[in-house]
Amino acid sequence: MLKPIYVATELESGANAELFSFSPVLVIIIAVLGLLVVLGFYALRSIGLFVLAKRQNINKAFIAFIPFVWIYIVCKLVGESRFFGTTISKLTLAITIIFCSFGVINVVFDFFQNIPLIGYYLHGGEITIIQTIKGEIFLDAPEINNPFNLPFINGLMGVLRYFVVFIDLFDLFIFIGLFFPLFRKFWPQHYILAAVLSFMGLFAPFAFAIRKKDPINFNDYIRTRYYGMYYGNMGGQNTQGNYNGFNNQQNNNYQNVNNPFTEFEEKQPKDPFEEFSNVNENKFKDNNND
Repeated sequence: MLKPIYVATELESGANAELFSFSPVLVIIIAVLGLLVVLGFYALRSIGLFVLAKRQNINKAFIAFIPFVWIYIVCKLVGESRFFGTTISKLTLAITIIFCSFGVINVVFDFFQNIPLIGYYLHGGEITIIQTIKGEIFLDAPEINNPFNLPFINGLMGVLRYFVVFIDLFDLFIFIGLFFPLFRKFWPQHYILAAVLSFMGLFAPFAFAIRKKDPINFNDYIRTRYYGMYYGNMGGQNTQGNYNGFNNQQNNNYQNVNNPFTEFEEKQPKDPFEEFSNVNENKFKDNNND
């Protein structure tokens, strides 16, 4: 029979003060909802990247549905973006291999770490989530029977823990090298917000949101915003064509921009002391007449 999961905080005396508990029914509901969220994010990300890849004529767009390997599609979408002196297209294979390897490492690590705990709970074990005085959170399940408590598995887990640092660094690389260029290209209006939230785990809904958008030259986008021109439907239809159609109009505007005070030239007098000069000349003529 399943037991509640208790949440407690550590006291200075070393004892634990219970705050609240999750009933078995609530635990099952949370687990099911968590699974649905994971599947929903998987569907949104896969569909978004698949549609975007098909619109950009990228071969093997179905790769977007393969776990971990979907990063290959992202690399293809931002292929010509530069990072550390080279283009992403030249790093596509290396990025895909490393990303897949780290993904598998995470799955293996979570499996050996969490499966014994899940089995312990399903067999009626009692689990308490404790927050220490230092703010650390850990699970208290002293009676757990770990079936993977083997020398080889323990050694493997010890090695995998060292990869966490490298995985975090690589995630930062993905954030800067892929997410920023991707949203700069397909959603420049909100690329910073979309990239930051994607780095925090919300890439799936944003990938789905840009699935029908056309690529935009970010420099042209900034230029047209700067000169206050109407740059077309940024929602994704014929945007690039609108930019190309404005080239001649932009060139004409640039010629006028060279002198920002052109509009005031006709309004400004040629000689700021002209009115005083006329007065002096009139006085000189009057004196001569006298």
